Amino acid sequence: MSNDSQRIHRVFRGVQTREFRAMSQYAGRLLASYRNRHRGRLENGIGKAKTVGEVALGSYAGSRLSAHLGGPDGKKIAGVPLEVAVGVGCAALAMSGAAGRYSEDVLALGLGSVSGYTARLGFTAGLKTARPPAGVVAGYDPYRVGPGYVGYVGAPTPEDMAEAEAVLDALAA
Repeated sequence: MSNDSQRIHRVFRGVQTREFRAMSQYAGRLLASYRNRHRGRLENGIGKAKTVGEVALGSYAGSRLSAHLGGPDGKKIAGVPLEVAVGVGCAALAMSGAAGRYSEDVLALGLGSVSGYTARLGFTAGLKTARPPAGVVAGYDPYRVGPGYVGYVGAPTPEDMAEAEAVLDALAA
């Protein structure tokens, strides 16, 4: 490159750098201004999303634990469903202040656990009043996995069920 082209290149590069620096500073100030103006709304929205996540986690964990320990009907402790016991325990911790600064989080987990139980109650109540799908053999619960389950091709017929019951009776005797 000639001296003139080097000088032009140097000047042009300096102009670019100055403009870029000015735009960068302006964008930074603009972003800081936006963040300061809307900080409360942003923090509030993040807090609500966190609470929804905690409720969902409590619902999933409570239901999963209850089903794992007690089968399809759930685990009961002294006649109280596990999800309800966990929910009441979390509420007691949160309201007594024993959870400290995590009181809201513990309360959300407890609410989730109780909501998992009530969702299961609603689902089973809905199954009792639901009309069975077309083609279901009378006397079988199509919503339960096991004998009579019709969710797959080749579902057992009543004759298959009678044969299976006879085998089970012979084994039990």
